[in-house]
Amino acid sequence: MTNALLSLFQSRTREALVRRLFGEGEEGTVSELARRCGVTPRALGLEVQNLESVGLVQVEAVGNTDMVRPKMKHPLAKALKALVLAAVKEPLASDSVRASLAAYGAPLTGDPGHANGR
Repeated sequence: MTNALLSLFQSRTREALVRRLFGEGEEGTVSELARRCGVTPRALGLEVQNLESVGLVQVEAVGNTDMVRPKMKHPLAKALKALVLAAVKEPLASDSVRASLAAYGAPLTGDPGHANGR
């Protein structure tokens, strides 16, 4: 989970769903997506309803389950995908701390490019 995305969306559940659907291009049933997002199916189902109400996702009944897909023809879909991908690429806080420590000559292990010139 990225801090930028979490700060933009109202909940961790919505952030995880948007990241999966638009950033990773996933689709699946509510139960499958909930499991991948680490949330309850009920919580995810509410976010699916919210995104469906504004036309960002398509929900299709397949048998007795609902298949959820990102609606890439929505005018905001490409921008949302770009936002998610940019936010996912942001450096993690630990990366910036590591870079700062390396700049001061800290003997870091596991990163040959930054550990005292090794």
